Amino acid sequence: MTALQTAPVKASPEKDFRRTPVFRHVAEEAKAFAADLPKVAEQLHASDPELQRP
Repeated sequence: MTALQTAPVKASPEKDFRRTPVFRHVAEEAKAFAADLPKVAEQLHASDPELQRP
């Protein structure tokens, strides 16, 4: 699931996304995706500070 979370986090500053809809077939997967996304974004920012929107 981390790979699926990485793509919108990386694309967000490049494309100036404010929101990104993500569709999952199972509600529990959607909840897990949303819950873990800030952690993934933090890890990506730690490895490359350019990935976080100013």
